[in-house]
Amino acid sequence: MRRSEVGLARFFAVIGMFVFVIGLIYSAKYNRYVQTSATVVKCERSRSSSDDHNDWTVTVRYSTAEKSYQRPINSDNEYKEGATISVRYNPDNPLELAGGKKNGAHVTVFFGLAVTIACLIYSIYMGSKEEDYY
Repeated sequence: MRRSEVGLARFFAVIGMFVFVIGLIYSAKYNRYVQTSATVVKCERSRSSSDDHNDWTVTVRYSTAEKSYQRPINSDNEYKEGATISVRYNPDNPLELAGGKKNGAHVTVFFGLAVTIACLIYSIYMGSKEEDYY
């Protein structure tokens, strides 16, 4: 039984490493994007996903050094027309906006790292206990 627990812990350590790498990639991509202010042009309820939660389609206008852009984004929040919000755009393709929050990338990195370390420690601990039985 302990051998299967060690194998399972190692499997989850690999999954944790995968989550960690995905978080690093997302964080690096997010950091490449340029932050700017955008003006809300329009805000419409796009659909109701539950009784107490709405999804919104928010049309924003923002400018780069070269020109202005206007495009819709999805949001969990309702905004008033004329409100200023922060957006991040890809400098190579300004129509591409970064979704989510930087904190999400950090949480993914730390979660992946924590799972990996915990599972490796557990597998080492259980592996050493396994030697006691032989």
